Amino acid sequence: MMQSSKAGPELGVVREAASAVANAIAQGIETEAFEVIRGGEEREKMIVINRQDPAALDRRFAEMKPALAEAVRDHSTL
Repeated sequence: MMQSSKAGPELGVVREAASAVANAIAQGIETEAFEVIRGGEEREKMIVINRQDPAALDRRFAEMKPALAEAVRDHSTL
C-alpha cells in the first residue's frame, strides 16, 4: 500500500515489517508496558510534543505540509 509514498523518516513516516510490529507488541504485553511506540526517534519526539503542547505539533505539521504533500503526490492506496 505504501510503495508509492515517498514520505520517510524525515517526515515522521517509518515503514516496518508486520512481524517487527507484532514482536514489539508481544514484548510490550510480556513486559506489561504502558505503551509501545514504534517509528523511531522522530515519532517519539512527536508524541512528547503532542503531550506537552498539542498546538506545537500542529504548527510543526503545518510547516511540513508542503513536503508531505510532495512526498505523497503520486501515492495510491490501491
